[in-house]
Amino acid sequence: MLIFGMKRALQTQVWPAILSLAGVLLGGDLSYLVQASVQRRNERSERRRLTAERAEKRREEQLDLLQQFIRVAQQAERAAEDRKKLSRPLDLKGS
Repeated sequence: MLIFGMKRALQTQVWPAILSLAGVLLGGDLSYLVQASVQRRNERSERRRLTAERAEKRREEQLDLLQQFIRVAQQAERAAEDRKKLSRPLDLKGS
């Protein structure tokens, strides 16, 4: 009977320790999952931000190139008009 009583006392000491350990393991796992999820979300957010930033930069570069093209086209058009005016034959008949 004494041995049975010792086993019962040992069992009452072991179960709380086992349950405590299980709680710690469960808490650690949940903590890890939450941190991994937050990290993935932050990485996705950072990728989206960088993609938007790159797109905005590309848009600005395209606008700059378009403005340069328009400036050069206008200069070419003016030069063509000036050349056209200079190459007209003089009207010597009626003056």
